[in-house]
Amino acid sequence: QEKDESDDQEEEEFVPGKSKRKSKKKAAKAAKGGESSGGGVPDDPLEGGWPEGWTKKVFLRGSGASQGHQDRYWFSPKQQYKFRSMKEVGRFFEALARANGDEVVAWKIFKGK
Repeated sequence: QEKDESDDQEEEEFVPGKSKRKSKKKAAKAAKGGESSGGGVPDDPLEGGWPEGWTKKVFLRGSGASQGHQDRYWFSPKQQYKFRSMKEVGRFFEALARANGDEVVAWKIFKGK
């Protein structure tokens, strides 16, 4: 007697209140790629070194024409403002100096508001 392929698959136990579908947020992230290598201290050279608390995250694109490309983002320590390039980070540091270290004021200067 031939064995049906579906017999080899284990059935998932039904758990009330637990959906098998991904949440919209998780589904969007999975579709977009967005797998992160985690956060860590930036390894990019910066004159004078990185102030405490700055982090860098690297995301790997999971689909599309640029699949496999890495997107790098830097995050400020207090407000977690996101920067897409070292050039932006440098501009923010200049704004931070003008704002006497206040990230909120520096962000407004950085954004030109």
